[in-house]
Amino acid sequence: MGFMDLTCTGSVSLINGIQCFTYNNDKLRIGQNFITYLSFELPPAVFFTPLKEAKLILFKLPMKVMESTASPLTDQYALFPLLDYFSVYSSWYMLPRFDDSLRVDYEDQPHMSYTEIDITTIAAAWSEGKLENRGLVLTGAPNGQELTYASDQYETAGMRPRIRLTYEGISKPLSMAPCTVEVR
Repeated sequence: MGFMDLTCTGSVSLINGIQCFTYNNDKLRIGQNFITYLSFELPPAVFFTPLKEAKLILFKLPMKVMESTASPLTDQYALFPLLDYFSVYSSWYMLPRFDDSLRVDYEDQPHMSYTEIDITTIAAAWSEGKLENRGLVLTGAPNGQELTYASDQYETAGMRPRIRLTYEGISKPLSMAPCTVEVR
């Protein structure tokens, strides 16, 4: 069994329906009408080895908790693969479409310092060529508790979003495969 971590190559959180010129680049937010977009580059090795499991790992950042007498907040969130390319100016035009058939629902685990989401079905669709990798979108219910995560530009590199891929049958990188070279 082998592992490969893919670090996020781009991420941004936007408030649904608001056109904005400035973005907070080191934090990601989900819930309370925030939508988060993530992009990852897949190396060629992803397409040659049977995928066993894929997990999206997001590291939480502390935030101030505000007491409210309003309706209780939910801990329900969803993740989708994008069908269209994303731009930070998408809200000026039309938001990118996503594949609802590959929706992944998850709940926050408040006692954990990170969130781990099983995206095996999405990553398998990418690696099998059934779906083009155009990134991921994360949302929360309109009354969802806001979560704050480290972005791809967060100062502590080890806390940036990542996808952990687990493969069957590989224990060494392809670059370390034994070979014989004959020079004549």
